[in-house]
Amino acid sequence: MIEIKAHCPTEDEIFIPKSRELPSADIPAVELTERQAAEQGWTFRKKSKSVRITNYHGSGSRLVIPSRIGGLPVNEIGKEAFAVKNISDPPLIEQVMIPDSVRKIGEGAFSRSEVRSVVFGDGVKDIPKESFLLCRRLEYVRLPAALMSIGESAFRLCENLRYIILPNRLRTIGENAFFRSGLESFASNNWVCLDDGRAFAGTPMHKKYKLILRRNDITGMDVFMVGVGAEVKFPRRVVTLGKNAANTRCTLDFSECENVFLNYAFPNETGYFYGESFSRDIKVIVPTNIKHLWFPEYVAAWYSDGRPYAYMTMLGITENPSEKHGGNITLKPNSKTLPSGSVDLDDAEEIKIIHSFFDLSIKECAFKTPALKRLEMHDVSLQGRIFSPMCRALREVSWLNIYNEYRQFIPPAELIGEILHAELLTAFCEWEDDVGWYQFRQTVWDEIFTSGRVEYPVPPEFTHRTEVKKLNQRDRILIAIDVLRSTHEHYKASYDIYTEYLRTHRRYAGIVCDKIKDRYPEYGEYLSRH
Repeated sequence: MIEIKAHCPTEDEIFIPKSRELPSADIPAVELTERQAAEQGWTFRKKSKSVRITNYHGSGSRLVIPSRIGGLPVNEIGKEAFAVKNISDPPLIEQVMIPDSVRKIGEGAFSRSEVRSVVFGDGVKDIPKESFLLCRRLEYVRLPAALMSIGESAFRLCENLRYIILPNRLRTIGENAFFRSGLESFASNNWVCLDDGRAFAGTPMHKKYKLILRRNDITGMDVFMVGVGAEVKFPRRVVTLGKNAANTRCTLDFSECENVFLNYAFPNETGYFYGESFSRDIKVIVPTNIKHLWFPEYVAAWYSDGRPYAYMTMLGITENPSEKHGGNITLKPNSKTLPSGSVDLDDAEEIKIIHSFFDLSIKECAFKTPALKRLEMHDVSLQGRIFSPMCRALREVSWLNIYNEYRQFIPPAELIGEILHAELLTAFCEWEDDVGWYQFRQTVWDEIFTSGRVEYPVPPEFTHRTEVKKLNQRDRILIAIDVLRSTHEHYKASYDIYTEYLRTHRRYAGIVCDKIKDRYPEYGEYLSRH
């Protein structure tokens, strides 16, 4: 059974948003002729009855959006009108006041800008996606009283935005709207708008508080978000978790609750990027009388008496008890599936999978065990790339099908780097050629080896470019030796490129193997025998 250290949260560990009225928006009315607007640096487009602001090239850092230009009302700020597309883009706008005449702003209107303060009048009803994305200096926003929705990633990565008042009419907040912003608290007396816990994920308040509630009364708890790493034992009452309330690692103990309502509380998907796992790592204890709660595949659920909780997923009944002996673990799944993120065993160095099914299906990123060095499995099918980049210690994978036994060695991440190691792990996925089905796609390794480079994406919050890691001579030597130590049938026609490379660089290979012989003697042992 998993170890539960949860306790009932204290008042200091629970955040309940307070009700606050929006401050008034004292925005001066600015009316310009077309010539005056052009001279001040405004770029605009006239329509039949209104004007859209498309850009600004003036020198002012404190702007009041004109309410009228050429006698027509300014009712729109265009897409990316004030966005900074590269570091040399002027202007450096610090303060913006948006009058009531403006009814619409375009996507990304202020993204990546230097703006510090934004005051909306009461004309805008929707703030669209990425409107203030990566405005790292943004400190103050007065939202419109008429606001109905805040779009996806609208204030994402606004790390200096520490407090905001949400208007009464607000109905929805999009996914990641305030993701990794600086929010330490917010005010809201409208429970409807708090409809997706991922809107505030990664903020200081998400990390500080165990629970962020929509309301808390004598009938029960209505949970908007569960804090990062929180270990919570809920009191004896009705508990409701809202959509995506538990979106990161946490431990939830419902064993004493009278009733539990999970309204899509756990995100369905998992994801990963090199060096950082977004798999959820969620553990749940449920009362012994509950049988019909639904959990995603990655949630480890147990009854309060220690039995694994058998829950229905789209793939059938899932329980994953294990027998543990030091660093060696034998897994005996009683379903036909190992779900994504299900094998999360911190100190397991060797895992052997035994099952009673002819064909066990292993899902995408099922393994996320940092200490795992060796994996052995029999009669499996791989539904995607089965290893998370968290498997940094992995050195050997062996598997058996009805025809043959296969073995593949992987150079250690500490020698070739985590990025290259993670990319080599992507080869463990099922694929088909003219001859049959395979659990290892050798062409992934062949392409990396022959090109001498690995391309990998940088997270979009930093840039949209792709980085390149170039292999050095040592990287190629270690890959070549591990290929030659592995089952030869994988590589077929490409096998000779590895033998030829090692033959050509034999002298330097000896130097490399000698330097690492204390920790990895197997490389030198192979070289001395061939």
